[in-house]
Amino acid sequence: MTNQERYSDYKWIKVKRYTMDESKAWEERYKALDDHHIKETSFLIEEVRSLAKQLDSVEEAEQKLKKKQERADAIRSFFVMWWGFGILVMFIAKAFMDEPTQHRYSGWLLAVSLLVGAVCSFILSRIQWKKKNHEKVT
Repeated sequence: MTNQERYSDYKWIKVKRYTMDESKAWEERYKALDDHHIKETSFLIEEVRSLAKQLDSVEEAEQKLKKKQERADAIRSFFVMWWGFGILVMFIAKAFMDEPTQHRYSGWLLAVSLLVGAVCSFILSRIQWKKKNHEKVT
């Protein structure tokens, strides 16, 4: 039985049934029935509130998970761009240097390449972030 089938009727909610006491006068029976309806309604309202609270907590958890995933994706793309730009700058710089110059400045070349890569990837990630947030607002 699926959840949709299970919740298609009211039997999944356990509500106490009213039992009529034949020994009482009709006014007392009416009062007892009225009290039963008030208790039943209060119970159902509390049940709905409980279910709504559970649904809210699930939605909050999903939103937190989505934010964490977006943050992880942004960090991942930042580092991919960083290394990509860094390697690209290093290859371009090596193409214009002769062999002895490459060996002499290899440490500086790597540092500058990574710095340029970091700056470029930071700028691009900020542009992507602004575009994404601008799309959410509009």
